[in-house]
Amino acid sequence: MLRTPTDRGDLYLKAVLPRLAREPDITRYLASLRIAPFSTITAISPGDRWWLAEDFGGVDGWTVSAEQRRACLTQLVMVQKETIHRRDELIAAGCVPLTPASLADDVGSTLARDFHPGNVIVRDDEILLHDWSFATVTNPLFDLASWLLDTSEPDAASYLDAYFAAWADTVAPERMRSAWHVAKPLAAMVEMMKLIELADIVGPDHDFNWLPMTYGWGRRLLNAATHPDLTINGWR
Repeated sequence: MLRTPTDRGDLYLKAVLPRLAREPDITRYLASLRIAPFSTITAISPGDRWWLAEDFGGVDGWTVSAEQRRACLTQLVMVQKETIHRRDELIAAGCVPLTPASLADDVGSTLARDFHPGNVIVRDDEILLHDWSFATVTNPLFDLASWLLDTSEPDAASYLDAYFAAWADTVAPERMRSAWHVAKPLAAMVEMMKLIELADIVGPDHDFNWLPMTYGWGRRLLNAATHPDLTINGWR
């Protein structure tokens, strides 16, 4: 990622790995739905696998309050609910289907991706979600995995409450909470497999960037599967 000053403001150039080159197409598709702010992409070079976007402005989710982070989760749910019945459109835009047979029931397949505070921008009057490289059509609860990483148990509990409340007009919060018991180890597995894929892509010269995190998700997978009632909100 490089920032480039221009006479019309800063632009960001992002170069992506070949398997993740779908990101600008997915971003443009989501922006076309007009349900939330997304990156404004000004140019794409498919052959080079890079693209330009306008400066986001604002601050990232790591620097905001717990209340603002709960608002970020509500924004994510708004996008997820809008895409529940857009499976074919999402796949056409480049999203990869991910449908293991044991997905938590009654939530359905919608948009999920690499969701953590660093991929959220909070501005004065709105929230922007970005980095759709790993966007998939799958269970929406999987997005909670990386969001709850490194949070305290009280904060994790409040984030889950906010997330379930945002889904309440579709699925009862207690049903969502029960589904999280099932989805939590699966979410850890999805995160682990994503990092294994990255290690395979970059090769042995750079896989040290991803393998320690892969080990961490493997440990969380075992904990979640072996002790589903232990620290059910976040991770240990």
